[in-house]
Amino acid sequence: MTLELDGRPPIYESPDEMEVAIKEYFTKESKYSLGNLAIHLGMTPRSFRNYEKKDKFKELVEHAKGRIEAYYEHEALHGGLDKTMTIFNLKANFGWRDKDEENKGNTIIIQDKGKEVVNAN
Repeated sequence: MTLELDGRPPIYESPDEMEVAIKEYFTKESKYSLGNLAIHLGMTPRSFRNYEKKDKFKELVEHAKGRIEAYYEHEALHGGLDKTMTIFNLKANFGWRDKDEENKGNTIIIQDKGKEVVNAN
C-alpha cells in the first residue's frame, strides 16, 4: 500500500476510479467549486491537489480544475458570481496573478535594432 503525500492511504488507486466520481460530481452539480469537488471525492481540497503531483492522475486533476476555472470565469463575466470572490478564488486555486505581481523585481529592457531604448525596473 502506498501513502498519500500527507501520510494517509490514497482514496483512489487508479485514475479511472477517480474519473467516474468526478464525472458524477459534474453531472449532479450545477455550481462548481474545488472544495465541493474534493468533498464529493471524500477528501480535502489539499488532498485533491496532491493527486495532481502523481503522474497518472495529473491530466485528470488538471482537466477537472480547468472545468471549474472555466465555470468561475464564465459566471463572473455574466454576473452569476461575485467578482471579488471570483478573483480571490482564481488567484488562490488556479494560479492567476495581477500583472503587477508578475513584473515585481524583474528588469524589462526594450531594444530597437540592438540599441537599448527603455530599461525599466
